Amino acid sequence: MKTSSLRVNRDIVLAMKSQQMKERQKKNPYAAVTALAQMQTPPRDVMNYVDDAQRVTVFGQVTRTAHIYDPVASAIDMLREGADGIMFYTDHTVYANDLEDLFIVARSNKNIPVVYQNYIMSEYHVVSVRVADASGLVLYSSLLEPRLLRATATIAQRWRFTVFIQVSTPEQLAAANALSPHVLCYGDPEVTDALERAGELPALRAQVPYHTKLMLMHTLQTLDEVEAAVANGATGIIVAPHLLRGDYARKLRLLTHEGQVPR
Repeated sequence: MKTSSLRVNRDIVLAMKSQQMKERQKKNPYAAVTALAQMQTPPRDVMNYVDDAQRVTVFGQVTRTAHIYDPVASAIDMLREGADGIMFYTDHTVYANDLEDLFIVARSNKNIPVVYQNYIMSEYHVVSVRVADASGLVLYSSLLEPRLLRATATIAQRWRFTVFIQVSTPEQLAAANALSPHVLCYGDPEVTDALERAGELPALRAQVPYHTKLMLMHTLQTLDEVEAAVANGATGIIVAPHLLRGDYARKLRLLTHEGQVPR
């Protein structure tokens, strides 16, 4: 059974997530989570610096599957095979313990950045992610209205997160550029194809400030997708776990760290 068999309609996930965050806030008011967030270790650096070499940052994705879900073991395995950081994503399903799992993944790899790829719902949600010791988070222009996008981006920067903003239209790109994110993530995996979006990266690069990193929002499933993303200027990629195993991992390193086409 593949991961996609667990997938739930995104509107259902968003509705349930909004309700869960309201319940969390009743139990743990804003002031309480702010105090907890201040106790955490500082976020680890990830794609939040100017890199003249524009090397490719590889994120392994921890996600729930139809098989055994062990986020810590999955993260350790991918880091051992060369991942530079972890993207934590469980919002393809309705799942209430994502922040708790995020915390144990982040604490099990204290020197490695973990990015919360799940949907952010509010400013309170941003602070809760800092409590869970994430180093970065993704904000979705496709899901947040402009005022809330600006508010969440502002508070995320205040907490020293690496801020990734997802965009898929020219209007979203203009709004995101005004917020000076560290990374722009292009595309919407719900409605777009990774290879198609990879081919559009050079045109997008011309519209993005030099200091802003550029990557696809898609989780790349094949080496062909990785090669297309890297060839078209992506400075970060998210890869499925199977690309960080065995011979796939060796070929992935050739593509992303040495610029070679593997054989």
